Amino acid sequence: MLHAPRAASGEDESSLLDYVRRILSVSSDKERTRFVSARHPQTCEMEENMKRDDAEILREVQKNTEMAMKAIDTISDKVYDDDLAVQLSKQALKYSEIHNKALDRILEGKAEPYRTNNVSQMMLVGGIHSNTLFNTSTSHIAELMIQGSNRGITDMCKSLNHHERADHTSLEIAKELMDFEEKNIERLKKYL
Repeated sequence: MLHAPRAASGEDESSLLDYVRRILSVSSDKERTRFVSARHPQTCEMEENMKRDDAEILREVQKNTEMAMKAIDTISDKVYDDDLAVQLSKQALKYSEIHNKALDRILEGKAEPYRTNNVSQMMLVGGIHSNTLFNTSTSHIAELMIQGSNRGITDMCKSLNHHERADHTSLEIAKELMDFEEKNIERLKKYL
């Protein structure tokens, strides 16, 4: 929604009305945004960056949780320790919950959600199969899952560092994921 700026000390009501009329005369939303940006570049740029930063962080959360769920799904057939299997199932449920939070927030903001990259998924599945081809021990599987959690934390840190203008809700979801990843690492260490 566009708001007309308040009249500054040098602006009178007629120039404000002209401004509103010119905004309304512009046909598309993109053209309106360009028009307002030309008049108030700092405000519009800041709003766009904040929206973009939020969307990028939430997409990274989606990507991270989707990869984790895919990894758990792929590796679960190779898990022979019942405790580890239960632990991985609980992790998959929590990843799903965090993924849905991020997706809900993205859809509320009318941004584009993360689209699964089939090549990355195939590389992940192939990597898991090749890493467990000769060794399906509980210790080795726990080690692979710890490596995946470490990679997830690293990717989230990078995303947070590159998108500093994200709002509190997006940061909260990202930090929830990072905290969960750290707890997973601690829980999985007992299986090494």
